[in-house]
Amino acid sequence: MRDHDYGAVADFLAAFFGETTEHAVEIRALPQEHGAGPNRPLFTRDAELVQAHCIRWDGPGRAVYFGVATRLNGAPQGRREDLAELGALWVDIDLYKHGLDQGEVVAALCTQLLLPPSVIVNSGGGLHAYWLLNEAIDIHVAT
Repeated sequence: MRDHDYGAVADFLAAFFGETTEHAVEIRALPQEHGAGPNRPLFTRDAELVQAHCIRWDGPGRAVYFGVATRLNGAPQGRREDLAELGALWVDIDLYKHGLDQGEVVAALCTQLLLPPSVIVNSGGGLHAYWLLNEAIDIHVAT
């Protein structure tokens, strides 16, 4: 197990999704190398289940991610047709892939945009900038 505060992870997700939606959040543990093991998804809003999932599956050679869009309650997978609502707009910035300096990018996001992001997360290989919405956007696609 990695030395992480998974309680803080659960608190972050609760704040991130806030009151905008009641739908499930997808937490997915993936191997860092394609084909090096199974995906381990969890669909929940329960902080204790999130922590337990992270503790169990966030280990060497694996990483844990969350889906920005909520999933329909009872959805068995994270497919497009399982998406429910979007509580934030976001951008994924691959710093190292494009030779960008993290400090310069954070400064630009915070000072050069009319609306700076609500949250900036260091993803390990770059940055995720999120603009949290006051109301979730319904993105469910009927099949």
